[in-house]
Amino acid sequence: MIRKDELGRAFAALPPCRANGSDGICPAIVKKVGNVFLDLFHPVVVKSSLRINEAIQWRGGVLEHFPKPKGKTTQCSDNREIVLADVTAKAFHKCRRQRLKATLESAARETQMGGISKRSTDFGSHYVRTALDYTRSKGITTSTIFVDVVAAFYNLKRSHILPVPSGKPGTDIMTEQGVDPHLAASAAAASTATWFAIQASPTLTEYEKGVLPGDP
Repeated sequence: MIRKDELGRAFAALPPCRANGSDGICPAIVKKVGNVFLDLFHPVVVKSSLRINEAIQWRGGVLEHFPKPKGKTTQCSDNREIVLADVTAKAFHKCRRQRLKATLESAARETQMGGISKRSTDFGSHYVRTALDYTRSKGITTSTIFVDVVAAFYNLKRSHILPVPSGKPGTDIMTEQGVDPHLAASAAAASTATWFAIQASPTLTEYEKGVLPGDP
């Protein structure tokens, strides 16, 4: 169960000026009122965790477009889509990710970088350069292949990772890695009925495949 002090640390780690979601609550407000907010919000988190029934508000956000560096704002391909989600959802999900992190780090390969303690993506570049320097010094012929997966976030198949109803029982990575069933079910609940909204449009869009950048 997520403790109130865990939730407090998750909120404290958020940049105070980060854009808020549709609930209008920004990190600066939470930090200003401190324990008053946590006393009110923590019981909601406990109820959501116990019932494995995450609030629909926490499963999406407002989709905003930001121009890429040197891009043309008139072209869709020159903009990045970022979901502005509620900071309450971000804090809650961060607490859950911390509990899943141990499984990721134990299952990850030694050469896997990103999202792992003391192994940021910068180490990937360092690793490749070091390997090339070594082979060059030994006179060994070598080559490096760089692969950029197009739209990787958007094409992620959730049933490969999460125990979702659309997948076959026992075939998801969380089950294979022995993740606590309650924790896995909680993560799966956060990945069902996901949605996004666009300003000036009254319609909500539900999506079942992949994740959006900025998605909590």
